[in-house]
Amino acid sequence: MCRYLWWKKTMSPSYLLLSAASGPPPPAASYENAEELLQEMAFSGFKPSPFEFRWLVQAYGRAGAFSEMLRVLESLHESGIALDIVSANIVLSCYRDYGRFSEMISWVRKIHQSGISFPFERSIPF
Repeated sequence: MCRYLWWKKTMSPSYLLLSAASGPPPPAASYENAEELLQEMAFSGFKPSPFEFRWLVQAYGRAGAFSEMLRVLESLHESGIALDIVSANIVLSCYRDYGRFSEMISWVRKIHQSGISFPFERSIPF
């Protein structure tokens, strides 16, 4: 039985990715398996939602796999899903957790250039 059929009978992709992204970071292989499952599901006709992509971004970011995190963000963009404030905040928090403040500043600039606004921007002058 292919893994997609197993998934279809046992759990949702959101649950799988949620379990990979929450709690202490598991080995990177767990994220790779979750990503392979998403690809397999897409090949079988299931289109992953922004929710599944975000959880995978967060899972890689929490593990400190930033190149993988950015690669998934790029695939999100290539699939026609625009960067939103939720995804941007996930990236910022992952960089913060690892003390990578220069990358955080680069992301804040990218967010502003893309036209995404933070809800508090109206009340705090920059």
